[in-house]
Amino acid sequence: MMLSTFALALCSIAMAQASTPPNKRSLVLPPENGQFDYQLGGEYTPPPGTQIVVRDRTASPAPNIYSICYINAFQTQPDETAWWKANHDTLLLRNADNKYFEDSEWPGEVFFDTRTNETRTAIAGVLNGWIDGCAAAGFKAIDPDNLDTYTRSKGLLTKTDNLALAKLIADHAHTLDIAIGQKNCAELGAEGKTTVGFDFAVAEECQAYEECGAYTDVYGASVLEIEYTDSKDSQKVFQDACKSRSSVILRDRKLAALGKRGRCHRRSSNRASGIRKRDFATFLRALYPSYEDVISGGFTFSEEEWISVLKLSTIWGIQKLRDQSIDMLSGITPVQKVILGRAHQVRKWLLDGIAECVRNRSKTIDGLLQLGLETAFKVLWIRDQCATLHGLSFNPKGLQFKLSLLKCADCMERYYTEGPAWSCGSCNRSIGVDDADAITLSHGQCEWMDGKEHIRIDPPNMQCTSCALPVLPSGRRVRCPRCNSKGELMEFILEGRADLATLVLEEFGDEIMDSTVELQPR
Repeated sequence: MMLSTFALALCSIAMAQASTPPNKRSLVLPPENGQFDYQLGGEYTPPPGTQIVVRDRTASPAPNIYSICYINAFQTQPDETAWWKANHDTLLLRNADNKYFEDSEWPGEVFFDTRTNETRTAIAGVLNGWIDGCAAAGFKAIDPDNLDTYTRSKGLLTKTDNLALAKLIADHAHTLDIAIGQKNCAELGAEGKTTVGFDFAVAEECQAYEECGAYTDVYGASVLEIEYTDSKDSQKVFQDACKSRSSVILRDRKLAALGKRGRCHRRSSNRASGIRKRDFATFLRALYPSYEDVISGGFTFSEEEWISVLKLSTIWGIQKLRDQSIDMLSGITPVQKVILGRAHQVRKWLLDGIAECVRNRSKTIDGLLQLGLETAFKVLWIRDQCATLHGLSFNPKGLQFKLSLLKCADCMERYYTEGPAWSCGSCNRSIGVDDADAITLSHGQCEWMDGKEHIRIDPPNMQCTSCALPVLPSGRRVRCPRCNSKGELMEFILEGRADLATLVLEEFGDEIMDSTVELQPR
């Protein structure tokens, strides 16, 4: 490997040495078009096929299901109002008569006073503590209710102030790798996403009020929709919603618990919204092969067509077709593995793709940026941790290192731990075992062994920094003092200090969610 190929490593190692490791960010959004359940009236085992569950912050996440933690972020819960009055009375909104401003639709719930930076910061301090609890419990996202109190406060509250509080809790949630949803407020348009940083939306009665487009225009298929039975023509509203979107549920307004009187719970059975006709046609061909396909012994699908089959077989849970698609797409690039692995929950692709991006130093910044800036930076950071040794440094002429870092390429034992120093074969400069600036490496071959990156060195490429000539001129013999295996000019190894599998799982483990997959060195 020529010296110029060290350039990317030099740049990113400098960044890594100048700062702490990147924040571990593995924020995961709710599955698009996922079947969901809204369990605020009490938790129970979700129906089969449920991919998303919303539960109160006092409940536990649903096992093996994407769970969203509900918090009442802009007004009190009825059973907590007394606590707020006793502990944070100044954070509660009062009207001109100095009376608590209660929600007219939900008696006993008092609005929070978001009008000053001081009160917003104090309110966020309480809410962020709840979010900490949600994260510790294992929830993946937050559903902060009643963002729209400014529309019901008779002019006391403003949109700007409520969004400012929302941003405080959204920023905190993101530091914990927790997604956060915009609850209602269709009038915000894209402002909720761009100003606050909301990641998805939870929309109540958007079909009934003809507002759903305001959410899907911004959040696409990442919209969870709740329609209620007490709305006018609620059954028709629900049916119309299900024709257009998948993540739709019909509930009773009081969200009665399982087995309670008045409970209503219906989910959309539409799993085909947002699916392209071309994808569906390809999927049908894979599901029902033609006579020609059977005679020829298989499909002649393109890569794009197999991706279509993978997409729909994942949505509809057809495991055999999904497995076949994964097998047929085994030759995709590392970047594609990461992108498609994330999109279609192929965990091994995600793990292998990231690992291959780390290994492949020819992968350019532009190529890595297809994964997103954050992922690209984390790949570079892992790459540097695998390659960097204590005692290495760069100068304009190459890589400098100590003789004590060298290993024999045959027995992999350290060549020098103590003993006499070398002398340059060209200028006779004395070189100590721990002399950090005496030798410069002009060429080297990077390779992976046992999950670490190593640099294989041909001795003539080690130059003396004093005379700029080879430390070991051609013909000078070096014998390993440990294995004594070579009398000719031998090769050395510089070993990386960090294990690739460990670092990938540390940085992306929450997203991969399967630490049992082994990373085999290549």
